[in-house]
Amino acid sequence: NGSEKLPSYVDRISFNKNGLVIWDSLHADDRILENKAGKSQLAAAYITKDPGICDQTMTMDIIVNDNKPHQISIYFLDWDRKSRRSAIELFDLKTLDIIAPVQMIHHYENGKYFSFSFQKSIRIRVNQVRGQNAAVSGLFFDKVL
Repeated sequence: NGSEKLPSYVDRISFNKNGLVIWDSLHADDRILENKAGKSQLAAAYITKDPGICDQTMTMDIIVNDNKPHQISIYFLDWDRKSRRSAIELFDLKTLDIIAPVQMIHHYENGKYFSFSFQKSIRIRVNQVRGQNAAVSGLFFDKVL
């Protein structure tokens, strides 16, 4: 029930090895993303499928159709306060070479954004480090001026 509107330079986003959780749809909370499409707001996330063997990671492939600079922001939310800690890795989708240092995201009980710039198709790998699982509640594409 979330809204999805991709910018013209994004052909598609593919999620792999992820689950989906809807924590709450009844209560107002500042941590829930605002839905401009007028749909009801949800406290929800794509999550890693822990504790399954080899399921402590999920990937998001962002396929773009140009080589211009773009910026993406990922919204992490630890809605149920399970002391989640996650690691984010960025890869060139074509070569699978790592293109940025690993970043740790922790203490995201109140929501936390992680932003970065890119110029070609990328793979974002989110790894569960601590807590029940890793949880991503939103992706936002920003214009680069």
